[in-house]
Amino acid sequence: MSALTAPGALASRAATAGLSAPAGWALVKGGNSTSPSTLIPGVYPLRFLAEGYYAVAELGYAYPGNDKGMLRTRSMTIGPWEQFYFIWDSGTSSWLLFSIGASSYVTTELGYAYPGNDRGMLRARSTAIGPWEQFELLFSSGSGTYALRSKANGMYVTTELGYAYPGNDRGMLRARSTTIGPWEQFQLN
Repeated sequence: MSALTAPGALASRAATAGLSAPAGWALVKGGNSTSPSTLIPGVYPLRFLAEGYYAVAELGYAYPGNDKGMLRTRSMTIGPWEQFYFIWDSGTSSWLLFSIGASSYVTTELGYAYPGNDRGMLRARSTAIGPWEQFELLFSSGSGTYALRSKANGMYVTTELGYAYPGNDRGMLRARSTTIGPWEQFQLN
């Protein structure tokens, strides 16, 4: 894909220092090994365990302005909106997620336009790489599941299924959790 920045070109970018993995979890690096602590960069759908839905980059008419490109769990099938290219940047030891449907990098929204329940929202909207686009990928060999941690704020990505997220915000992906529970776990399949 020519729209992607080559991982080597990102090596000079500074990143937030990585945190250690919690007990039972290991940080996943990019590479060609089949080891659980290594993932081969490529295109993957994310199926969250809490409800079994795939993450979607919302690009339809119901998501204008600051919600366009919002990631949320709501699909039972895989199409372009549900596919993400996982790119390993060895220079910053970060994973970058590139939305196939949106042709954009996934960002952790921490700016002034995202207060309260929208703070930390994941959106496919960026054409450049900075700290908000860098993630750590973790794997639990016990459950066979993955989790993402935003390097921008050090929080785990969760699918919002609680009462504060009705309608079009239900299942929103946000980097806001300090622990890994059922809402933070997904499979790459």
